[in-house]
Order: sequence, then C-alpha cells, then structure tokens
Amino acid sequence: MEAEDEEEALKELGKIQEAMNEEAAILDIEPRIELPQAADPSPEDSLPCSDDGGGGRGGGVQLCVVCLSAPRGAVFIPCGHAVSCLPCGRRVEAENNLCPICRGQLIGVFPFYNN
Repeated sequence: MEAEDEEEALKELGKIQEAMNEEAAILDIEPRIELPQAADPSPEDSLPCSDDGGGGRGGGVQLCVVCLSAPRGAVFIPCGHAVSCLPCGRRVEAENNLCPICRGQLIGVFPFYNN
C-alpha cells in the first residue's frame, strides 16, 4: 500500500512540474523544480545572478514582478535578484522572507537607484 501511495505522489509531483515548466516557458524564466530531487546545491548555485532580471526583452522601464505597476527599485540579498519595487520588496520580506524569483531565504531587501 505504501508503494502505491508513493507512486501516486510522484505522479502528482510530475504533473505539478509539468505545469510549472509550462508557466515558466510563458513567463520566459527558468523553472526551479526538478524531479528526482537533485543533490545539495554547489556553492556556485548560491552566487548572485549576473542578469538584470529583464527576461531578455531590453529597453524601457522594468516593472515590479509583484505589483506590475511600479518601477523596480529593490534588490534581494543574498541572491541579488532586483525584480520588485521597494514597497513590494519590503512586503515580501515581512510576509514570507523568500525571493519571488528563486525562492531563496532573504537576508535583507535594499533599495537601488538606477541612473
């Protein structure tokens, strides 16, 4: 009976992974879920991203991924994602303290100024 439950759970996880991959393709982001579970992340995986979080579209003001109306102005530490306005960044920090992009634990949210 236990093996059947485990098999059913893996099937459900597969469906969830497939749905997340479809959403990731629509949003032009990398999916962060993999089955089977990978080994512990290497130190390289925890380094800040070098991209600007713009999804490769370039040009213009990039909007907050949380409220979709204000310009981006906050950076999440330690991952380095800069994808929200400062008010939404502070709200994310207070509510669940996880980066909305990589779901990494936050140390802090700081303003940045784009010249």
